[in-house]
Amino acid sequence: MCTDGAVEARDCTGAFYPLAERLRSHVIARHGPDGEQDQNQNQNQAMDQNQEQEQAPAEVVDFIHADLTRYAAALTLTDDVAVIAVSPAAPHTP
Repeated sequence: MCTDGAVEARDCTGAFYPLAERLRSHVIARHGPDGEQDQNQNQNQAMDQNQEQEQAPAEVVDFIHADLTRYAAALTLTDDVAVIAVSPAAPHTP
């Protein structure tokens, strides 16, 4: 979820920031088109599944922040930008 400041940010040509498209490309690059991680990335990661799930929302926010900053690099953002990412809660075991 994000405020309109993210999707209404523009680059130097006046094009709006394509949040959904860029996030989709990032997820596919990281996890592949079927949502599974690339074998090389699996070998390079030392996190277990729970740690990765905890990392996912922060990773999304970090990606959007860095990507949006690069996208609008020549311009000053004129609107506030807020991004929230959440992950599903783990099943509760008594």
